Amino acid sequence: MKKMLSGVLLFCSVMTVNAGKTLKLKMSDSARADATEILQKAIDSDVSKIILSKDTSPWITRPLILRSDLELVIEAGAELKAKLGEFKHLNDCLINAIGCKNIIIRGPGSLIMPKKDYQDADRYDKSEWRHSINLRSCENILIADLKIIGSGGDGIYIGSRPNLKPWRGARFHGEKYAALPDHCKNITIDNCVIDNHHRQAISVISVENLLVRNTRMSNTDGTAPMAGIDFEPNTSTERLINCVLENCLIESNKAYGFLIYSKLTQAAPPVSITVKDSIIKSGGRGIVLSMDPGIKDPARGFIKFINCKIIDTADSGIEFRCHYANGWEAIFENCHIENTAIRQPGRSPVMISMAPSSAANTGNILFTNCIVKDKAERAMMQYNNLAGKPVVENVSGSVMFNGRKVDVAQYVRKHKMDVSNVLAIAKLELAELFPAEGYELKARSKSQPRLIFRDKVRFLIAANQRKTVECA
Repeated sequence: MKKMLSGVLLFCSVMTVNAGKTLKLKMSDSARADATEILQKAIDSDVSKIILSKDTSPWITRPLILRSDLELVIEAGAELKAKLGEFKHLNDCLINAIGCKNIIIRGPGSLIMPKKDYQDADRYDKSEWRHSINLRSCENILIADLKIIGSGGDGIYIGSRPNLKPWRGARFHGEKYAALPDHCKNITIDNCVIDNHHRQAISVISVENLLVRNTRMSNTDGTAPMAGIDFEPNTSTERLINCVLENCLIESNKAYGFLIYSKLTQAAPPVSITVKDSIIKSGGRGIVLSMDPGIKDPARGFIKFINCKIIDTADSGIEFRCHYANGWEAIFENCHIENTAIRQPGRSPVMISMAPSSAANTGNILFTNCIVKDKAERAMMQYNNLAGKPVVENVSGSVMFNGRKVDVAQYVRKHKMDVSNVLAIAKLELAELFPAEGYELKARSKSQPRLIFRDKVRFLIAANQRKTVECA
């Protein structure tokens, strides 16, 4: 211990260690440009609590790796900030905890990463994994009273052990992680502001017992999915058990407020997610509940929204996307959906959608004492069935739609959502795909929407022989 602390003292003007092994760090001139060494040595020591004090400059650091049984406090006005020009690995994160237990990370200070720096393709390889806080296979973690701003990925990532094989320049891989569980457990996020991230404010991959309360998740914009919070298990061996969001504000996220895209099958434990007393507003879609189209036996369980408001969204307030009827139940109790699909007049406040590859029926949805208010003259609910054959089943309950009580099951029958609709498939000749002679391609105006692709796509581009075609 003495040897470790003497090394730290070389970089620190003041260090206080009390009887309870609390270490308070104050900035020295030599640490202002890069405090990584002092911070990592303090973390690796056997102190139980580290306090970063406020200074005239932030604590500049490269990636930090936490250990178990540690409390990290960032005082009011203090900033722990990612160093510019670093974080070159695709999944370099500001704070990393892998296989750790009993950690507290709390403010009221700030964690800051320069999102625009990572979005510069001339300086960085494209990535969506440069998170502010990276939790993998961790247990008993509290993140509280923090401002978490501007990462190159997620504000907080909650997932399973790293891959055993080297992965996209990953720092963390190898056999030593093979024994770690495939989920985090007992994670609490309380009274945080998680703002302006590249991919998500919070990504939840695999967890048992998650509580997010009194927290704002806002202004995500960068790369898909661009949600406030995204539940997205990667494999059927992972889990989403006892996840609770309470008294949260999910606001102005580019594409989604609340999103789940699940690959969980019935081999996984039943899903249990509850969102209550929360507001989802502005941004793209409000709530999207979806299952992977290729799964035939989706996980059971429930996703429940109680006393929530979904308001002022550019797209639909709620969308059930490949929400198979043999999977979890979606429950909405005393929810208020108002002024949604503002920029999408062809869509409805509530959408039920099926991908072309979907084969199973959609449904297992219950509305109880919900209110939908819409200024546009359109249907309350719409079935966008790109698959043709699957139908809507087991959708029930009651909704007050613009002051009129609607029996949802009757509404489904009246609009023939329970009847197959086989789509006609048009046959196109290759010649029809080319533009007419004299056609002039004009540049996209700023008012036109961008096309966003997450996976690989193919384009067919017309061109004259021996002519160069440029795509911007």
